[in-house]
Amino acid sequence: MVAFKEEFPYLRCDSGQLFEFNRDWLHAAITRAADQAGYPSWWLTDHVTESIAFYLHLRND
Repeated sequence: MVAFKEEFPYLRCDSGQLFEFNRDWLHAAITRAADQAGYPSWWLTDHVTESIAFYLHLRND
């Protein structure tokens, strides 16, 4: 995390590119990871997505 926009931080990827936090992107990434790990339709995807969003929102201080 490097800077805040509204209530969420900008995130930096390995290439150094900055991007805004996006719940839909995170949900899709978790879904892909679960599928690749052998857990299609993982029941915790929504909870993990919202937990990460909540954590990032709290870090806005």
